[in-house]
Amino acid sequence: MFNGLQQHHIGCLVANIEEFKKENTGIWKASDYSDVFPIEAQDVKVCFIDQPNGIKIELVEPGPNNRSLSKMLDKGTSYYHLAFISSAYDEAVEAFEEANCRQLSEFRSEAFNGNRCCFFYHPHLKLVELIESN
Repeated sequence: MFNGLQQHHIGCLVANIEEFKKENTGIWKASDYSDVFPIEAQDVKVCFIDQPNGIKIELVEPGPNNRSLSKMLDKGTSYYHLAFISSAYDEAVEAFEEANCRQLSEFRSEAFNGNRCCFFYHPHLKLVELIESN
């Protein structure tokens, strides 16, 4: 199912991106962090941390109206999704659906220049995000 997809990031919930940065200055340098992007359609702020292997860590800060992610954070959930990028987005969506993954949402992301993104529920991997590449 994941043929032709490139892993882009692992999503991690945090209460506050700026506080996370302050608490982790011994692990990552300021230059390792991307800008913070507000994703209006998801009511979150996100920031990416570059890793030597090329797979990023996405810090996801739930907004005040994002009850589902806030509940997950309150329960102690941190890492909660894998994200893949595809130049054949529509075909990848079909492949996920054919593999009995349930599409949860589709939106355009400010973090990816307005490209389409969607989340799927996978029975074993749980949440998987698909991102349209440029």
